[in-house]
Amino acid sequence: MAKDYLNLGLDILVNGNRDEGKRALEEFYLQNIFRLGYSRALEVKKKAESAFKRLGNVINPAFWGNEANDLFAVLAGRQPFFYGGIEGQSDEYKNFSSMEEINFIERFLDELEIKIDMVSNLVTIPVEIESYLSKNAPVNNWGIETIFLTAFVRRCITGIWEVIPHSDEDLKKYYTVLKEDKAEMIVAKGEVKGEIDRLSVDGGAEDRKNIIEEFISDAYQNLESELLAINDWTEIDPRFIACLITVGEPSVG
Repeated sequence: MAKDYLNLGLDILVNGNRDEGKRALEEFYLQNIFRLGYSRALEVKKKAESAFKRLGNVINPAFWGNEANDLFAVLAGRQPFFYGGIEGQSDEYKNFSSMEEINFIERFLDELEIKIDMVSNLVTIPVEIESYLSKNAPVNNWGIETIFLTAFVRRCITGIWEVIPHSDEDLKKYYTVLKEDKAEMIVAKGEVKGEIDRLSVDGGAEDRKNIIEEFISDAYQNLESELLAINDWTEIDPRFIACLITVGEPSVG
C-alpha cells in the first residue's frame, strides 16, 4: 500500500514528468509524499460518496448499471480502491497509484452525474413500480441508457416520457411507430435535443454538452441496431438489452 500511494503522491508532485521524480524525492520527505497520495485517493472516495448520496435521491442506484454499482461498492470502504472494470479493464481492485487512475474514476463519476441529471429531467420512475424495478434491475443489468431508451420508446408510443411495462399492443405499436412511421421518433428526438441544450446552458461547459451528446448518440445507435434486426413485431424480444428491457412479463405471439 505504501508504495502505491508514494507513486501517486510523486505523480502529483511532478505532474507526470518522471525526470523530476528524483528531485522531488530529494526535496520532500517520503512520509509527506505518501500523505499527499493517500489524501488525493480519499478525495475521490468523498466525491463518490457525495455523488451517491445526491444521485440516489434522483434515480434508484439499482438502475445505474452493474459497473457503477461495483465502483461505488469499492469506494465505499474505509480505504478507497481503484476499479477498472467500469471500462472493461481488469476487474481486480487495487490501491490508486497514479493520477491517470484518479482522473479515470473522476471522469466516470462526472459522466454518470451528467447522464442521471439528463434522464431524470425527462422521466420520473413511478413509485408503484420502483420496488419491482429495483428487484429485477440487477438481473437485467439496467443502466442509465436502458432507462433512457425505455422511456424514449414509451414517449414515441404514448406521447409521455415514462417507464412502465410493455404489453403486446405496445410492441405492435412500437414496431409501427419506430420501424415504419418514424414521425414520433423525430418529435421525441427534438425534445431530447431541447433538454440537451437546456442542460448545456445550465452547466456552462462545452465538455458537459459533449458528454450528453455522446451518451445520447450511443443510445440512438443501439436502438437503430435493434430496429434493423427486427422484421416483424412478433420478433421483438420485450427485454432485449439496451432498449426494451421491460418490467413486466408480456407474451409475444
